[in-house]
Amino acid sequence: MAKYTPELYDKQSKVQFFYNEFKRRDANPDGFDCKMKNWFTSINKYCEDEDEFLVNLNELRDRFECMSIRPQVSCLKLVLTNMIKERKLLPFEEFKRDFLHNSTDNNGWLGWGFSSVKKTIGWFSSSVSTSSDYTETIDEQLNIYDKYVNLTVFDRITRKVLTYVKENNLIGQLLKYNEVEEELSSKLNLDKKQLELIIQFLECKGNCKTVEMNTKIIKFEEGNATISDKELSLMRLEDAKLMIEADVEKIEEEIEKCKEEAREAIKQNNKAKGMNILKKKLRLNQQLERKHNQYDNIETLEEQLLSTDTNKQILDVLAKSTQVLKSKQAVPDDVDDLLISVEEAMVSHNSLLHDLSKPIGVQFDDDELEDELNQLIAEDEIEKVASSSTNNDLTENKFKDISKTANQPSTAQSNRDEPDELFERLRKLKSPPTTSISNKKDKVRYALLDDDL
Repeated sequence: MAKYTPELYDKQSKVQFFYNEFKRRDANPDGFDCKMKNWFTSINKYCEDEDEFLVNLNELRDRFECMSIRPQVSCLKLVLTNMIKERKLLPFEEFKRDFLHNSTDNNGWLGWGFSSVKKTIGWFSSSVSTSSDYTETIDEQLNIYDKYVNLTVFDRITRKVLTYVKENNLIGQLLKYNEVEEELSSKLNLDKKQLELIIQFLECKGNCKTVEMNTKIIKFEEGNATISDKELSLMRLEDAKLMIEADVEKIEEEIEKCKEEAREAIKQNNKAKGMNILKKKLRLNQQLERKHNQYDNIETLEEQLLSTDTNKQILDVLAKSTQVLKSKQAVPDDVDDLLISVEEAMVSHNSLLHDLSKPIGVQFDDDELEDELNQLIAEDEIEKVASSSTNNDLTENKFKDISKTANQPSTAQSNRDEPDELFERLRKLKSPPTTSISNKKDKVRYALLDDDL
């Protein structure tokens, strides 16, 4: 037996009678009226139990299938015709026209509802219709796929949404629409189509406001909901901060990758590749610095926006005070005002020329890069000598001499000649050693060089 079929129709023959088309009312008025009332009750029960305020004839046939029997189309058409006539259901297009495009009736937070609608439209009568109100004529314009709104259920679910918003402190905040949609759908067991209609209705009533940006945002209020330009700007700045944070994380990963690649290039004795990697690392560092500056600028703008209301009040007071002063004393000399304006224009012009004269592109100091690369090469060769030594016959004086040569500061020209001299020294050191060296000092020197890299 179908869940919403009246209990008195507990046999197949009775179900078939209930689902068949209506007989003429003058043949059995009581039977006609009883059947119609039972259909009203059954459809309302289905809408209430399922929290479904949108129905159509085809869906009702599926929902009321019982004992492999579905209601006849002509039967449901007559039922829907009478429910529409009695304002138990409202055609969807009429609902949109009267409820989603009319924002003049705003009674505040939870102030709208049946009482206000009755006064303006005269619907939602809770009394049971008399038998003479039923019609036997089917509205031929009814389509099995047309949507109809159960206003009683719609009102109840909408109030439930507003109550949830208020209890969870969502009033007065700018929220991302997709997040609100996901939360309300899961917590209140609503599908997104239902929620979309409810949001549209609330927006018309002034209980919420939506705005399309990069992503759609929504703000709930207790009445006359608006979203100011200041709030939109703050939302955009927050989005920009999130993008910058993602960029910073990516750049930092690239810098670490460059360090590893530079070490590998040195081990492969590839000087040109190492130089290019270091240049890329410098460019990434400059990008990282710019991102940090952008982030700081955004936070500064946020602080200024948050203080705009206070600043505006101060400016209003100053403006009014200035007007009082001007009314009490002579107007400043026009020449002085002109000179001040000219001076401000010249300062602005010189600042612009200074900015335009700045060099474009990244500038690198090749001498500094050469020094850093030579130092990395020397440290790598010393590491190889230290790891390949099989005895302790190397003298401490020769190790100090090599260490002093590797770390001695020099001019750009001496740095260009230093690697060849250092390679010659290291080549001699690779021959079988004759003196010993302190393993402890060797390890300390290797650790210091690795830290520099």
